[in-house]
Amino acid sequence: MENFRTPKNFLFKEGFEDLHLHTIFTQLGQKTVYDSAAQCNKCAYCSRTCPAQLDTAREDKGPRARNILLRFIMENKIDRKKNVTEIKDALSCCMLCGACTKECFAKVPTHEHVLELERVYGRRKLPLSRRLKNKIISLNPFDLKREIKKTEFGGKGKGAFFLPSFEAEFSEVKSAVNMLRAISKICGGARVLRGESGMNEYVYSGLPAARKTALKLINEYFAADGGGKIITDSMDIFNFVKKYPQLFWQTENFDKAQKFADNIYFIADILPSLPKTKNTKKIIFTKTAAFAAEDKIFESSIKLLAKNSQNFCPSWEGDNYPLPPLGYEYIKPGESARYLRRKVEYIAAAQGDAVVCVTLAQKRQLNKSLKKYYPKCKAVFIGDLYADK
Repeated sequence: MENFRTPKNFLFKEGFEDLHLHTIFTQLGQKTVYDSAAQCNKCAYCSRTCPAQLDTAREDKGPRARNILLRFIMENKIDRKKNVTEIKDALSCCMLCGACTKECFAKVPTHEHVLELERVYGRRKLPLSRRLKNKIISLNPFDLKREIKKTEFGGKGKGAFFLPSFEAEFSEVKSAVNMLRAISKICGGARVLRGESGMNEYVYSGLPAARKTALKLINEYFAADGGGKIITDSMDIFNFVKKYPQLFWQTENFDKAQKFADNIYFIADILPSLPKTKNTKKIIFTKTAAFAAEDKIFESSIKLLAKNSQNFCPSWEGDNYPLPPLGYEYIKPGESARYLRRKVEYIAAAQGDAVVCVTLAQKRQLNKSLKKYYPKCKAVFIGDLYADK
């Protein structure tokens, strides 16, 4: 039976404790939602990294304003029932990219504060057309499950577990098979975890649904003699799984969630090398992902590229400017189009010939804009560079 303690400061009514986070695991330790928001000292360093604030030049569209908004609501300085439209607008501008947190000296997790407020004011939703399209894509007869049957390594040996993204499972199956082959070769076997991570529920549904989905995946892992590495092709999923302990804090499933989170790796973390690249004139890397709170998570990717490419540019002006993650381009298409255009402008200014991405969704998304505005360059997924031919 789950036991959630009511925090000293909260946004919700008694009896609805399971719908909200009570403790946020920040880089400066565990904090209540209120203490996490209060950690913001209003220095505004985050303002120079937030695409929404850079795009509009409006303070109320930026991270500092969102943190102050949460704190004032919890202190009853703002009536939560008034100005609902304005509050929702300020929240919906957030991409949940975490660029502000990376910039912040106190590592304030603004994206968590946004999601906590949305649990009060209503969750963000993908358009019906996009949800239907995702459903149709998931019916792909040539999905990962079918392709594994044709391989010599799928499901054999203990080795490691592969946790695929939606794209790897259904629309980028070739990449997924290449990654499975690499995992099997490096780890002595590869098995696929079929469950979803709960990330979409965390953003688009609610905490009970996210916990339920995450727990199903955790149980699948331990039922299969869990204990080995879990490798994913998505930095977004990697960052979300690292949040599992805070989802299950003070519940009977906390220890399992912690162990699962400790065993998650991004594909670049296990690759020993990449093929030497000579034909591409200039390779750049984009450090962008959902919930990204620090640059350290990108170190393995950067080391691989720097080691194996004589044409790799280790730093460029647009590396931290984020791409819209988690389907944000369908929620705010106009804004996302401008953010993508700005990203392409950075790439063009750096004269890049190839941009390496950390999710398959990013690769697909960015290539559409590159084809339109800067066709000289192409986006590639870092896992594809290791394709064992």
